[in-house]
Amino acid sequence: MYHAGKVFVCNDRGHLTIFDAATLAVLGDAAPPPPPPVTLHRDAFKCSSFVPSGDDLLCVIRYFRRKNTEQAGELLEDCRALEVHRLEIAGEKSRWVQMRSIGDRMLFVGLYQGFSLRAADFAGLEGNCVYFFKMDRASRSFIYRFSMEDGQIEELPGPSMHACTWSKNREQAGELLEDCCALEVHRLEIAGEKSRWVQMRSIRDRMLFVGLYQGFSLRAADFAGLEGNCVYFFKMDRASRSFIYRFRMEDGQIEELPGPSMHACTWFVPSLS
Repeated sequence: MYHAGKVFVCNDRGHLTIFDAATLAVLGDAAPPPPPPVTLHRDAFKCSSFVPSGDDLLCVIRYFRRKNTEQAGELLEDCRALEVHRLEIAGEKSRWVQMRSIGDRMLFVGLYQGFSLRAADFAGLEGNCVYFFKMDRASRSFIYRFSMEDGQIEELPGPSMHACTWSKNREQAGELLEDCCALEVHRLEIAGEKSRWVQMRSIRDRMLFVGLYQGFSLRAADFAGLEGNCVYFFKMDRASRSFIYRFRMEDGQIEELPGPSMHACTWFVPSLS
């Protein structure tokens, strides 16, 4: 994941490698957080979620039971079942330090990632807590809260849900800034072992169609009515309706293209075979 000018890559054993986002140079690494000092259930396994919080990168670890038990997917109900660690970057050998308090912060964690907010900005929500989903045997999800202060886990009132995830509203994040600094295009310049990203001011006749993590490129000359030197993307409103927008590399303007609103949008390339 990307955070504060760095890219963090974690392998399947929990070992973290830190890269400089601009040059892709390796800055260091960190061993996984140490196991808990107490003995967990023999069928327990852990799930780690990375959460940016201010200038810090946190790791929230939850312990579950394996699927071959009667308690499949059930979070252990004690203070040992959830831990929060902060990455302490110190040269080439960084390390995870367990936190006993996160102050006024609230961590909202999913399966592998999450985000952080200040409790003072949201009336009725409690700080120094971790919020997460927990699924029952009928695949219904409920919201739970873990208190860093006393280690208690409690279910919050509300209906059950299916296929749940967290999302931020437009005031917090996820809304694209309506100016030319909101979108940048970089080209990877490969030069031996030290490659680097170079920002582009023009992509000429190319059109970039971008989704959440990937995209593709086409030549505008091959498609009548479409404008080159532009980036096309979806933008979602508060009602989860998506609209197509175009960013012009020439003048940095962002404009909505005419057309109906859509739900669950993505780009696709038809197969000619």
